Amino acid sequence: MKHFWRAMSAVASDKDLFEKVQSLAKVVQRPEFEIPQDVFQQLPAAVQRELPTFVEQPDFEALAQIQALLRRAGIDVSVYETAELNRLFVINTTAKNMDALVEYWNALGDFTEGRTGNQDFMALIGAMAMDKQFRYNFTEENASLADIGFHVTADDEQKLRELLALDGTADLRARAFRDDSWSGQCGQIAQAYEGWVHFNV
Repeated sequence: MKHFWRAMSAVASDKDLFEKVQSLAKVVQRPEFEIPQDVFQQLPAAVQRELPTFVEQPDFEALAQIQALLRRAGIDVSVYETAELNRLFVINTTAKNMDALVEYWNALGDFTEGRTGNQDFMALIGAMAMDKQFRYNFTEENASLADIGFHVTADDEQKLRELLALDGTADLRARAFRDDSWSGQCGQIAQAYEGWVHFNV
């Protein structure tokens, strides 16, 4: 996932890259993948709530172009990660989720200055945008970034805790990005919770 989190930060921090990915993102309609309504109604409520649509599928040519673009930018994303990025940009035209991600990045201000070449930093900032539960644990309950695999200086950890404070600008924009990008808790990265439904198993 670190490559995906880096990609989130990369498009948020680079207007030119953002616009290029936005212009390439595309899906195709596959009506044969639609779940019949009588079958859907028999699924448990938790599955109905979390189940994504399968009718919109990524355009393979678009994926190849986005993947090549990101690799030129030094981000080696998998096809799965590229498909997810493609989806996020496709829905941005109505949900404005990726616009909120840019606003989240901008809300971090000088803290990001000179760090876009630091891949671990880029992954950390992307991860914190996606996981609202861990972000809360980090800012309000003093959870350590080491708990999700990131090691930063004590000063940086404290500064980030201040920047991501609950209901601050960065937190609100990260929440908008997360909530407009995924249903349920798909974007959580740090902890599982009771009732979690996962479709990749």
